Amino acid sequence: MNKSFKIEELSTEPFFQSGKFIGNLQTSIDKVSGIRESRGLEYSNALSWVNEKNAKLIDAPLRLGLLILSQSTFELLKDHSCNFLIVDNPRMVF
Repeated sequence: MNKSFKIEELSTEPFFQSGKFIGNLQTSIDKVSGIRESRGLEYSNALSWVNEKNAKLIDAPLRLGLLILSQSTFELLKDHSCNFLIVDNPRMVF
């Protein structure tokens, strides 16, 4: 990503409005990270997504600027240090 943006800038997009956001809209995002690469690292400015299958494999803390996931996956990861966008189809939204 060449551009930094605040999560708030996404809040007018239809995919964002159809989901549920939990976190701080003022968080800046300036990179994309794979979920496996971000385990245990401080990526508080990164955007990522995860499905339930991979969420069950997470064995280290997540610290992401925005994590896109489903409601059932959120239940598995809600104690991690992330802003969350809960949607029906995380891969499509990502």
